[in-house]
Amino acid sequence: AAGLLKSGLGTASTVMEDGTIVGALVVVNAAGKPFNPNSRCELYTLWLELGGEFGGAHAPSEGCRPEDKALREARPGENTTIGVIATNAPLTGGQTERLAVAANVGLSRAIRPAHETVDGDTVFAVTLVEDPATVAQSRFVEHQQFRKILAAAADTYSRAITHAIL
Repeated sequence: AAGLLKSGLGTASTVMEDGTIVGALVVVNAAGKPFNPNSRCELYTLWLELGGEFGGAHAPSEGCRPEDKALREARPGENTTIGVIATNAPLTGGQTERLAVAANVGLSRAIRPAHETVDGDTVFAVTLVEDPATVAQSRFVEHQQFRKILAAAADTYSRAITHAIL
């Protein structure tokens, strides 16, 4: 990609070692920036790239000079990052809520600052289980596996944001 756009739609997914899938869909029109003006304007999420998926992306030259660090003028209602994080793991309601919290961590990694007063940043979380009896049998995912799912959710949501921006 030759540069970054202000907004867009992005997706990303992660297939974990045990076959659990974590996927994200996000629409970005953020007031914050996805690149670090103090570090050659690299994307904050570049370290999360899998298999060259960002295609050698780099930040635009405009808005990436040290003097452009100040927040641009933004008004309420004009900016937001909104999306969904989903998994096929049989999570409880509380675990699904925690999945949204983890994805919000991914948002904070990808755009700085996030959750500004002019943003409507929101993440929804869903559990998509093929066999509902699975949930009834195992009511929740084991603690260590759930921690891995949360880590994958944060990374996956960050990557989806990056895809939306590129």
